[in-house]
Amino acid sequence: MPETIVRKHNVVPFEVDPDNPNILRVAMADPMDIIAIDDLAIVTNMQIEAMVATPSDVRFGIERYYGNEQVAKMAETYSKERRGSRMPEKNRRKQTKKLIMRRLFYW
Repeated sequence: MPETIVRKHNVVPFEVDPDNPNILRVAMADPMDIIAIDDLAIVTNMQIEAMVATPSDVRFGIERYYGNEQVAKMAETYSKERRGSRMPEKNRRKQTKKLIMRRLFYW
């Protein structure tokens, strides 16, 4: 499921029903949010089964499964910016690694 949709509706898809592969189970803080459920159904072309979760658990799940994509994008942007500099390749790699580690552990 696209990260933009997951973040927009604060949901975490976690399981496809083993008995019916057309049903996607998602964790969300407000399982009565019909607009979110309809959007998810349209995007996935699946029936959505909403399960209640605490807002903090939903945020944790989103960051766990989608957070690394943001770090990778930031690192790529940082690398592109640094390519134009006169910094030796070895130092650029060190700086990129430091940025990635900082983003992973100090959000």
